[in-house]
Amino acid sequence: MSAADHRERYIEHSRRLQTWLGAYAAGLASLLVIHFRDASEAVHRWSSVPVADATIAKMAQSLSCSLRLIGFAIAAQVALLLLNKITQFVIEHIPNPNDGETCCERAAQKISNWFWLDVLADVVSISLLVIATMRGLNALGLSL
Repeated sequence: MSAADHRERYIEHSRRLQTWLGAYAAGLASLLVIHFRDASEAVHRWSSVPVADATIAKMAQSLSCSLRLIGFAIAAQVALLLLNKITQFVIEHIPNPNDGETCCERAAQKISNWFWLDVLADVVSISLLVIATMRGLNALGLSL
């Protein structure tokens, strides 16, 4: 396989992972909010008002933390995509490569070769989503 073939495979796998992370985050957020609504109704039905209010407030606080973690996970992916978009734009629009590179162009070339940046963003996103999942399930009284 040539280097170009490997690059195309890397791009395809990267897109798939970003799609899965985005879909998982959106689904998790929706699931947590829907289950919180259902759990809140059940708590009000079966508990006295002060107990229900305290229980719901505690659940809401934990779920709020989970939703923020989901937001940070997506923000890491969006930041990576934006950085990649900017660097590729700069690289593709070098007016005349024979004139010598500017500082901005050299930086774009260097950043575009930082594979570890993609991996770091993916690891951070996956870690935040795992923590958000665990906290969200615990907040709802569920566990794995």
